[in-house]
Amino acid sequence: MHIVHLFPETLGLFGDSGNVLALRKRCEWRGIDVRVTAVERGESIPSNADVYVIGSGSSNSVRLVGENIDEVRDALTNALTRDASILAVGAGLHLMSDRIDWSDGSSTTGAGIVSGVSVPRPTRLVGEFVGCVADLSVAGFVNTGHRLETDAPAHIRNVVFDDSHDEVQNDGVEFGTIIGTHSHGSYLPMNPAIADSIIARTTGQSLVKESAHIERADRAAQASRDAIRKRLGL
Repeated sequence: MHIVHLFPETLGLFGDSGNVLALRKRCEWRGIDVRVTAVERGESIPSNADVYVIGSGSSNSVRLVGENIDEVRDALTNALTRDASILAVGAGLHLMSDRIDWSDGSSTTGAGIVSGVSVPRPTRLVGEFVGCVADLSVAGFVNTGHRLETDAPAHIRNVVFDDSHDEVQNDGVEFGTIIGTHSHGSYLPMNPAIADSIIARTTGQSLVKESAHIERADRAAQASRDAIRKRLGL
């Protein structure tokens, strides 16, 4: 399995390399051949990889990546024709949209992979949450000043923050082979079933082979999700 990590130096503000690490290690622990290619700004983006991961960053980082958005669009559009997977987190998700609007009235053109527009939130959304992906319980942490206005199906539903963010009910997008979320670098390590779904879809394997490493990682992830639920009073 070939993973491309897009712009880790520019879009890695919230430990987004953790998502790539989770995918890589869960492949290695199962004996699945895996390699990771990190692509920085100005470098050519392979269009023949299996999984593309793009993380989050500051508004300035988003504008910098936006300067090369045509190359991002072309590479990912070609990759999607081969059913490659995309995991876009935080600002990475907003860069997948048609446009990012800023509070100063300016805009940054997105890749147009996800139909919609990213707009500033009235108040910043910061905090831990729990929610559901299909029949899975997931948890994470969000820190974003934007929301994505889109008709695409949500990735996480039944979202619960603390009382200060009770207007948020869904998060991110999921359609085809694209997953987008605002949950930051701990998302796949904390929710390894999502990582396994990406691996299974990419490799065509049922992932029945387990290991002591996977069992330990899964127990730690469950403990982290349980701790968030407890802090939220659930």
